[in-house]
Amino acid sequence: MVVAEGAAVDVSLPVGGVVNGHLKLHLKRAHLLEHAGPPLTPMTPYVRITVDDFVWTSAEKEQAGKDPEWGEFACMEFEVTRPLAEMKIEVLAKMAGIAPLLGRTQVPVHFFGRPGGRAEWLDLHHLGAEAGRIHFTSEFVPLAEQVGVAEHVAAVVTDMADLGPGLFKIHVQHAELERHVGPPMHIMSPHVKVHVGERHKETQKAMEEGREPNWRGELLEFEIFGNDHHN
Repeated sequence: MVVAEGAAVDVSLPVGGVVNGHLKLHLKRAHLLEHAGPPLTPMTPYVRITVDDFVWTSAEKEQAGKDPEWGEFACMEFEVTRPLAEMKIEVLAKMAGIAPLLGRTQVPVHFFGRPGGRAEWLDLHHLGAEAGRIHFTSEFVPLAEQVGVAEHVAAVVTDMADLGPGLFKIHVQHAELERHVGPPMHIMSPHVKVHVGERHKETQKAMEEGREPNWRGELLEFEIFGNDHHN
C-alpha cells in the first residue's frame, strides 16, 4: 500500500492499471482547524486544484468560517491524460490583497480518476501540522468508453462518398442512443466526432444530456478536396 503525503489514504494503482478519461471531481465540504482574518469575522474559504498547467478554482464561500459546504454545483471537469500526475489541493481564504493558505494535500490524479469514482475525506496539513479535512466525490469515464459513445453518435452522419470538392458544412442536431456508458447513476455527456480522410472535428459535449443529447445545430465545417473520403 502506498500512502500520499498529507492525505492519509491509499493511493496505490487501481486494479487493471491506470487509464485516461474524463474526470468529474465534486467538491463537497471541509472542516478546517485554522482561521485567517480578524478574530470575530468568519473567514471566506475557497479551494484551488492544480494539475500540471491546469488550474481550477472553486466558488468563494462567503463567511462560511471553518466548516464551508460547496454543494452539488462545485464540480471540476478534467480530461485525464497523465493519470500519474500529482493533483495539488489547497484551501485558501479570501482576504484583501492576499490569500492565506489554510491547508493543503496532494494525491495522484488516478486516485480520483478510476472506474467507479470515489468518495473520500482527505487530511489537510499546513506548516507540518494538521489543518483539517476536505471531502470530495468523483465520477470517471474511461477514454475507451467515451470513444464508444462518440462512434455510436457519429453513425448517424450522412454518407459523403459522392461529394465533390468544396466546403462541407454539417449541423449536428440531436441523437437517440440505446447505450449508456459509465456508472449506473452517472448521466453521460456524449459528443460527435466526424472524420474526413485523416482530419476530424468534434462537437462540444452535450453535458449530462444522457441518451437524448441535443447539440442544437452546432456547426462542423470541412474544406473538401477530390481525394477526401469519410470514415
